[in-house]
Amino acid sequence: MSAAIRRHLQVRGRGSQGWSDHQLVMALILLNLAGGDCVADVDRLEADDGLCRVMRQVEHYGMPRGQRRALERRWRKERGRTFPSASPVFRYLAAFHDSAQEAQRLDGTAFIPAPNEPLRALGRVNRDFVAFVQSCAAQSQATLDRDATLVASGKEQALFCYQSYQAYQPFNVYWGEQDLGAAP
Repeated sequence: MSAAIRRHLQVRGRGSQGWSDHQLVMALILLNLAGGDCVADVDRLEADDGLCRVMRQVEHYGMPRGQRRALERRWRKERGRTFPSASPVFRYLAAFHDSAQEAQRLDGTAFIPAPNEPLRALGRVNRDFVAFVQSCAAQSQATLDRDATLVASGKEQALFCYQSYQAYQPFNVYWGEQDLGAAP
C-alpha cells in the first residue's frame, strides 16, 4: 500500500513541506478502520499512544535511506504529532474535489462528478492494492457484491434519502472470495 501511494499520488508533491501523501492517506485509512465518523476524529488516533508508537516504527518501512531522510526534511521544526490534525487532512481532501464540476450539479439531485487526476491516481493505488491481494492468495473467480450504503450526514449539502434523513450514499464493492471490501 505504501509503495503504491508513493508511486501514484503526487497531490502534495515531492519536496513539499509538511505531511506527505502517504502519511495523509494512511491516516485516513486508519481513521476509517477505527470507525471514525468525521475528519476531526483523527485526534482519537493521535490520542492512542500505542498506535502512535507502532506508526512511528512502520512509517519508514521499505523506504531507502534517501527517501527516509527526505521525509524527515519535510518539516521545518521537529514534528510533534504522529498523525495529521484535521486542518491538513481537510486541505488534502480538497485536492480531490473539482469545483469546476460543480457547475454541472442540479439543485436537489445527486451528482457524480468526473474524476480529476488525484482521484484517478487514488484509483491506481486501489488497483495496485487489489493486485497485491490477488498475488498473495490468487482466486480464479470474483463474486462481487456491489451496494450503495446510506451514511447519515449533518452536512448542509447532503440530500434527504429515501428513508427521510440527510445522507450520502457511497458505492461499495465486496469481493467474496478474497473477503475484501473496497469503494471503487
